[in-house]
Amino acid sequence: MERLPPEVAEVAGRYLAQVDQRLPGAVDGLYLLGSLALDDYRPGQSDVDFVAVSEDPLDDAALDELEVIHADLLAPFHFDGIYVTYRELATDPAGARTPSAHEGRLARSGAFEVNPVVWHMMARKAIPVRGPAPDRLAVRWDPEAMRSWSLDNLNGYWAGLVARWRDTTPSRELVVHHYGLPWPVLGVSRLHHTVATAEVTSKAGGGRWALDTFGPRWHPVVSTCLALRDGTRVELYGEPAAMWGDGLDFAEMVIADARRLRGVTVS
Repeated sequence: MERLPPEVAEVAGRYLAQVDQRLPGAVDGLYLLGSLALDDYRPGQSDVDFVAVSEDPLDDAALDELEVIHADLLAPFHFDGIYVTYRELATDPAGARTPSAHEGRLARSGAFEVNPVVWHMMARKAIPVRGPAPDRLAVRWDPEAMRSWSLDNLNGYWAGLVARWRDTTPSRELVVHHYGLPWPVLGVSRLHHTVATAEVTSKAGGGRWALDTFGPRWHPVVSTCLALRDGTRVELYGEPAAMWGDGLDFAEMVIADARRLRGVTVS
């Protein structure tokens, strides 16, 4: 775990110690994904995403123990992830009903993180903490499925968020917080990158993709969101409402362009 940030190594070590004490042999592999695997980890801002792999599905008694472990696992960030078997990694994630941990709670099935993008990252980007190297895992990843899933995510979650935020009067804090306007601006950009290239990038990578892909009309709002994600207060806008409007316009434009790339029309 020497390549991990100290706070991440510490929480991963505590997690494995608890699992090995309460459920010996249950977690055969532990892999970190998300911003860590994409070289975009921000201390104090980024969560830590994991995939825990076992030989066999976890029974109810094991899940009861994991509920306690995740409730007790206090960290300065969320340690969120899914529990899969090696057999599930080799199959279409659409058929998996895996347990997941989110913000200290364990859900028994139906995790959002069971999707083609996560399978792709397991095959090509995952950081092993325990278990075989990712290139030794038989992970099924499908570039076309990843593109389709990303477009569905744009059409569903992100388009819905933008529509709801159209009716919101933004405070300055909502505009500048990393879960404020940078969230949709960089979020839709990274998914557009996946739709266009069948590759996965980080939020910062999505912002750089947007600067290279879309015209100068959008550069001020993208550059500002990138700066805010880096913790830099860059004043390119005099009023929060002006940046808010540009950000939502940008997100709608990106979603529409992703539809165009996939040949999808919306009436």
